[in-house]
Order: sequence, then C-alpha cells, then structure tokens
Amino acid sequence: MSAARGDVARHRIRRAADRALFAFLYVFGCALFRPLFRMRVVGRLRVPRGRAVILAPNHCSYLDPIVVQAALPRRVRFLMTEEIYRVPWARWFFESMGTIPVPDRGVHVAAMRECADVLERGELLVIFPEGRISHDGTLGRGFPGVASLAARTRAIVVPVHIEGTYRALPKRARFVRPAPITIRFGAPIDVAGGEALDRRALRAVSDSIMSAIAALGPSSGGARQLT
Repeated sequence: MSAARGDVARHRIRRAADRALFAFLYVFGCALFRPLFRMRVVGRLRVPRGRAVILAPNHCSYLDPIVVQAALPRRVRFLMTEEIYRVPWARWFFESMGTIPVPDRGVHVAAMRECADVLERGELLVIFPEGRISHDGTLGRGFPGVASLAARTRAIVVPVHIEGTYRALPKRARFVRPAPITIRFGAPIDVAGGEALDRRALRAVSDSIMSAIAALGPSSGGARQLT
C-alpha cells in the first residue's frame, strides 16, 4: 500500500512540475520570446476546438517547437525522435514538455498508440511531417505518418508554416540571431476514408498536406517544396 501511495505521490508531483514548466514556457514565449523575435501569429483561430487535431509544421530549426507553443495558449504535445533524448540536459526538459519519443528510424507502435491516446483526449499533437530539420530551409517531402495517423484517428490536420527560424537558428548554428518570425496556421484538412486508405492514397494525402504548408509560405518562394 505504501509503495502504491508513493507512486501516486510521485505522479502528482510530476504532473505539477509539468504544469509549472508549461506555464513558464508560455509566459516566456509571450513575454520574452515573441517580442525578441517580433513574432507574428496568423490564423490561430483556424485550430479547431473540441476534436482531435494534428498540427503539421515545416521544420527548419530547433526553435520550431518553442514557436508553436508560444503561438497557442493551449498546451501542445510533440512527437520527436529519440536522438534528442540522448542529450542529458535536454531529456528532462522535453519529457516535461510532454514529447513522445519515437525511434530515429522506423515507426514505433507504442509511440503511435500514445499519439492516438493524446488525440482521443482532445489534446493538440504536433508532428513535423518532414521527420527532420531542413539543412537549407527548404520544405522537403513529407512522410505519410501524419496522414496515416489522421486517417486512423479521424483527426483534423492543420498545416502550419514557420518563417524566420532558419535565419534565427539554422541546424548547425551555435548561436541564436534575432530575426523576425512568423507562424501561419492554414485551413484544416479532413482526411476522409479512415483506415480504408491504401498506401497510394496516404501518399497523395501527405503530398496535399505538404502543398498546403508550402502555400502558407512567403510569395517569394522561400517555402518552395522539394519533390
């Protein structure tokens, strides 16, 4: 009985710590991060409430998760590769942010099940469909994981375009440079067909999601899509 009570107490402490960290991150994002980078949020009201939602942003920088969370007053969960968990100081931080680890290669059944649970609870889930940070700031081809998960869970997919993080902190940079950042939320995409979608259909849905992300980019072509 004492062991069970101890587990409950530790769980409560962990949840309280998670809530405190989220509150800190959101206050930090609103009070410091957003002014520092002259962050502009466009289309935030396009993110539906009351149903499962997957946010699908482009990925050009380690700043991107902070930008997404700073743009929304609701807590978001992230699907991230296990590579980042190997950094000792970062492990607790990302776990407290509620990130869901997935193997560097392949798809992990447990991670997908946890993603489905997150969506079932009506929480926001962020998946970077490119699967990795862009080396040159361009938008690569997306993996079909977002389309597949949306089809199985009947979640709405909201395309998101983040502009400016590549200039502020590209992947191999050592220091952050102040640069204007804009995040744009696109029109929700309803993935019809459910689990009946075959591989070709999922590929087509994935391509349409990436095209929607690219369409949110600047007209200068800075978010051009690679094939």
